[in-house]
Amino acid sequence: MRVIELEQTIYVAFTTRAFSTGVPTTLSGTPVLSVLEENNATPITAGVSVSVDRASVTGLNEATIVATAANGYEAGKRYSLYVSTGTVDSVSAVGEVVGEFTVRSATALTDIADAILLRNASNVESTAGEHTLCTVILAMMEHSISGSTLTIKRTDGSTTHATKTLTLNAAADPITGIT
Repeated sequence: MRVIELEQTIYVAFTTRAFSTGVPTTLSGTPVLSVLEENNATPITAGVSVSVDRASVTGLNEATIVATAANGYEAGKRYSLYVSTGTVDSVSAVGEVVGEFTVRSATALTDIADAILLRNASNVESTAGEHTLCTVILAMMEHSISGSTLTIKRTDGSTTHATKTLTLNAAADPITGIT
């Protein structure tokens, strides 16, 4: 299912087909699309439009949905896009669901960020590659320098996670680069 941000405009392509043959067919009869929020019987029509036979291709349609709070959308809710007026090959298409989406919850994003920041490096260090955030965190927590070698230790303090070669210059702040 597609996940979008509140205040975003989305485009949903869908095909209408003749029920008897399955051949792509024009959505006609002054078509209208509506959106239903989960567990809510009141359709949203504001900011919902449809372009039929898109790019002059029979049966190819595109819905435009302006998913704003002002139009009735809420973060953390799931929505279904359906045909509320229209026919395909003289047969009613009312009730055909042509798309679904969820408006991302700001709380969910905060929860993900919190989980990442709270995750202990020891949970991933054994599989973390050299060029990962885990290695940067380990290097900040425990490392040693011997000559031109930087040794990065894992959280147990004794297992080597990675080694890097330092570029030294006595005239500078002794380390000028890490490779």
